[in-house]
Amino acid sequence: MQRSGNRVRVTAQLVRAADDRHLWANSYERDFRDVLVLQDDVASDIAKQIESRLGGPQPTPAPTLQAVSPEAYETYLKANYYLDSFDLQKSIEYYNEAIKLDPDYAPTYAHMALAYSFMAFFDAVSPKEGWGKVKEAATLAVEKDDRLPEGHGALGLGSARRSRSRSRLARRIPWANH
Repeated sequence: MQRSGNRVRVTAQLVRAADDRHLWANSYERDFRDVLVLQDDVASDIAKQIESRLGGPQPTPAPTLQAVSPEAYETYLKANYYLDSFDLQKSIEYYNEAIKLDPDYAPTYAHMALAYSFMAFFDAVSPKEGWGKVKEAATLAVEKDDRLPEGHGALGLGSARRSRSRSRLARRIPWANH
């Protein structure tokens, strides 16, 4: 992947691992604003190439992806980095910044709900505040894109929390006590 200003170029290729034989290659170039469409196009073309060589059912057309502001997407990626690093407060700050830049991008809300669920589960915020924020962010994610698995997953976290207390869950998961 290469990036120059607001342009992104990806070159994808299929190579047979057994004999290093080149099977297919293609280059894709888009505005960074359309990076999600670019990812979808690359994945779809690779899947079509594999399927044409292996046979099988024809894939259904992918849903249309919404454009996202490049600044919001970069900020969202930074937030994900901090979420993965368990710097939860910093991730939430970046998610809030991404929302200000593009309030319609549903994955931002879903991942922010996940960050709040970790904070609530590990008592970094009060359970009432944390789980309330999980529900709020997850609901917004699903409202923005009801096909987003992460949004429904975040709603499920909130529901699971209501049905089990942390201590009951900790008794069932040995590593949760450490």
